[in-house]
Amino acid sequence: MKGKLFLVTLSLILIIAPFWIKNYQFLRLILALTGLILLTFILFYKKKKNIFKISFVFLSFFLELFLIDYLLVSFMDMPPILALKITSSNTMSNYVGIFYRTYNCNNTQILDHFYREPYLCPPNLDQVSINYLANSILTNFSSFSQKFFNIQGKISSIQGTNILELQGYEQTSDNLNGRVLFHNTITIQADFGSRYDLSNYKVYDMVNVIGRISHKKKIGDTTYIYLKDAILLENDLYETYELDYNEENVCDNQLKLISETNEYNFYSSCLKDMFIRYDNENIYELSYVLTDRRMTFDKLTNNMYKVSDGNLTLYEGNELNILKCQTNNVIIGTKDLNLTSKLCEEFDSLLTNPLSEDN
Repeated sequence: MKGKLFLVTLSLILIIAPFWIKNYQFLRLILALTGLILLTFILFYKKKKNIFKISFVFLSFFLELFLIDYLLVSFMDMPPILALKITSSNTMSNYVGIFYRTYNCNNTQILDHFYREPYLCPPNLDQVSINYLANSILTNFSSFSQKFFNIQGKISSIQGTNILELQGYEQTSDNLNGRVLFHNTITIQADFGSRYDLSNYKVYDMVNVIGRISHKKKIGDTTYIYLKDAILLENDLYETYELDYNEENVCDNQLKLISETNEYNFYSSCLKDMFIRYDNENIYELSYVLTDRRMTFDKLTNNMYKVSDGNLTLYEGNELNILKCQTNNVIIGTKDLNLTSKLCEEFDSLLTNPLSEDN
């Protein structure tokens, strides 16, 4: 009798102890399961063994422990016992339980029922380049599996309305408008569900994606790495830029159409070879970024000094001026461009001219 009482006490200690242990998740899980097994064994010790009764009793104990564990997670923010802990960084980890998981974001716990939510922590995971990931992941896939990563790379493909693909790449001499040479041996495929409008993105765009590396599958010569619970971050690459250009050898004040958008028609005066440089690896033709709306009138004129005479509006920059006519026509020119310019009066004759740009 004393021996049985000792074993019952021991089993209860093993079950209760994990609630007081905050770290060592695997130890917490083992202690709890050992306590349940020991308690079940004691109840059937020296009794006729019936596998169905034993299973029923064990499952009953397990369910009771699960409910207590879940309530403590939900209402007291305690880390779950009946769950596997997956650590993605020093400040972010997951507890993956039955029917739910938790995001531990720098000691703040967020509950996700039925694994329905994407990444819920602040987007401060250390950034990993797609080239590093592509070169490293297959040699030790288990060290990457089920962890969340913040991946920066260029879009190699867009599948439908919810999937972006990233591949490792290298720069080439023809890198205009973001072009690179992709390596198709490894493809990271991120599924965003219906959370984003991917129609605003294009191949060669630089993006940041946070997602959980789920599994891999080889199709032909390409190994696909599937990224689940993914979110798409705003990439700050396109926030700052330099406008590169050359001045015409002879300025005859002839306007050249750069781009037509829904809001404005953009022209240049006395300028040629106009490019937007985000960094040395991402250089775009001004006509290209205006057409796809990566560059807008508001971005072009941001931080420029604005002067108006009631009809025309002049935006003065350090090296260039931009003149907005009464219509939806915008002229980008040298510092000689001003409010007394007669260029806005010439649009009636120029609107029929085709798109052109000197190289």
